[in-house]
Amino acid sequence: MDRMRGAGLSGTQLKGIALCSMLADHLAALVLAFWIRSAGLPKESGWHLFYRILRAAGRPAFPIYAFLLVEGFRHTRAPRRYLARLTAFALISEIPYDLAYRNRPADRAGQNIFFTLAIGLAVLLLLEHFRERPLLRAASLAGGCLAAMLLRTEYDMFGVLLITVFHLLREEPLRRTLAVAPLLMYETWNLWCAGLAALIPIGWYNGERGKARRPLFFYWFYPVHLFLLYLLRRLVLRL
Repeated sequence: MDRMRGAGLSGTQLKGIALCSMLADHLAALVLAFWIRSAGLPKESGWHLFYRILRAAGRPAFPIYAFLLVEGFRHTRAPRRYLARLTAFALISEIPYDLAYRNRPADRAGQNIFFTLAIGLAVLLLLEHFRERPLLRAASLAGGCLAAMLLRTEYDMFGVLLITVFHLLREEPLRRTLAVAPLLMYETWNLWCAGLAALIPIGWYNGERGKARRPLFFYWFYPVHLFLLYLLRRLVLRL
């Protein structure tokens, strides 16, 4: 059912929700976890519960970004330029990501979320290119999942699958929700299935892009905030 224009949440507002969710998660994973470890706090400490609450609050971030990636793909007039932008920010973000998560400027143990998004977008391009060739479409999805696993990107195969499901069921909100919910439950089972919370703001999406004075802000926020959290841990916690 079409919503009244202006009602619900715009794409920019969804990005803001995802950004806050991601920030809560990264504060817990990149600062609080190190402080708890250095302080030697027992698992019964309230700080451990607070840590888990923040990590749970961060679980809706990726599903929202995956959904918005599909919406961006649907409306962009230059999908290859979109892919190039994601790839560029994947490369820009890799040093801050490795510093934040590995305490070194280069580490092959894992790659940042922009790589997952870029691979997911590449899969969508192939799915549309091979629209009438189901075997090649299946091979494209399998190849994307394999690439994410080999590169060890954040959310790896799960991320690519989630993006694909959002795309294939983009015109069927109810079926999309029913298909996505089990994936989110499985991925966030150890954090109270908190990923399911992403379906609430996604369900309120009104189809409008929204106003963004600085469109690249949400791109730059990712590497910049990772580097700042790394500095916070180094300078304040001395770790």
